[in-house]
Amino acid sequence: MRKIRTHWHHAHEGMVPHDVSTGAASIAAAIRAESNAVKRVFKLLGPGLITGASDDDPSGIGTYAVAGASLGFGTLWTAPISFPLMTAVQYICAKIGLVSGMGLASVLRRNYSRAVLIPAIIGLLVANTINAGADIGAIAAGINLLVPIPILWLIAPVAALIIALEVLGSYRLIARVFKWLTIVLLGYIIAGVIARPEWGDVLKSTFVPDSSSTRPTWRR
Repeated sequence: MRKIRTHWHHAHEGMVPHDVSTGAASIAAAIRAESNAVKRVFKLLGPGLITGASDDDPSGIGTYAVAGASLGFGTLWTAPISFPLMTAVQYICAKIGLVSGMGLASVLRRNYSRAVLIPAIIGLLVANTINAGADIGAIAAGINLLVPIPILWLIAPVAALIIALEVLGSYRLIARVFKWLTIVLLGYIIAGVIARPEWGDVLKSTFVPDSSSTRPTWRR
């Protein structure tokens, strides 16, 4: 997923790798050639869907699990507030790229001084490095739940596998594979139903802040 997101940023920076441009062109041609409207819709669900799903990364999933186990429904009321804010940020980022044809760094360089550009780039580098490290650690922790191998022993192989996929995998292949892997996001809905929460409490906590309600109520 991160390869596609990285390529998306490179494209807006004016540095479009050859395999990305040809891969994207072939996908666009396949969409135009598809006569079935339903199949065309599913083919359109490509990089945009993957980019959105990739933000639900391993470190994020680990954070959600810990927050749910620790706080229950206590922070659920923030969802209706944070969702439109996140939507607005994603929309603004997309519009900046569409209108300017550049990435955020190029837009900052063109419109602001180096005093703004350099701290922004350094902050982005630090944040992405920490996020990537947290993701690799979370992947290793997830594998550790299934295979009794120490997490530290899994970090290097996981990182090597990701690098190999980045270097050896084609844009079209990765786009196709990760598009279908986004189906696993349905697991959130399935897990929520299987957990059998008190839906009245869920609905109330979604719209009524209650700091005292820090533990979920489950049916037995």
